[in-house]
Amino acid sequence: MQLAYNIKTAGGKAVKDTVWFTVNDVEKADFWAKKFPEVNVDSLSVGQAVSTQQQKRLPVTAERGKKLFQRTGCVACHAVQGHGEGKVGPPLQGIFGTKQSLQNGKYVQVDEAYIRESILKPGQKVVKGYEAEMPSFLGILSTDEVASITEYIKSLSSK
Repeated sequence: MQLAYNIKTAGGKAVKDTVWFTVNDVEKADFWAKKFPEVNVDSLSVGQAVSTQQQKRLPVTAERGKKLFQRTGCVACHAVQGHGEGKVGPPLQGIFGTKQSLQNGKYVQVDEAYIRESILKPGQKVVKGYEAEMPSFLGILSTDEVASITEYIKSLSSK
C-alpha cells in the first residue's frame, strides 16, 4: 500500500513524502543473518533473543514462496495463475527464462539474479509499460525468503 502526503506545517513549511507498507504479516527479521551481530536484540524486543543456531530454519521451497508472495502483498500487483490484475506490476506466469524489454530500451534475462534484484532493488530494471512503483523488500525479507519467492516464480513457468 502507498500513503502519500503533501502538507504544510503551521509555520508554512512544505512536507511531502511517500510511505510504502503492507497490511500483511511479514516474518520477523533475523539480525544475525543480516550481519548485524552487534545488535542487542534484548533491548529491541519484548521476547527473549534466540541465536541463529537455536532458530528453526525454514526450507527454501516454492510452496513457502507462494505463501510469502501472498502475505507480503505481491499478489495485489502481479497476476499469477489467473489471479490478480497484474496492472501495477507485470504478470509473472511463465516469465522465468524469458527476455523482458525494459523501460530504458535494454533487455534482461529473467533468471534468479534478476528476480532477486527486482525484489530488493525494484527500481533498477523496470519492465517496459510499467512504472517504478514497487517498494523494496531489502531488510524486510531474508535471503531464504527471497530465494523461496524466486522458486515460486520459477514454478509458474514449469507448469
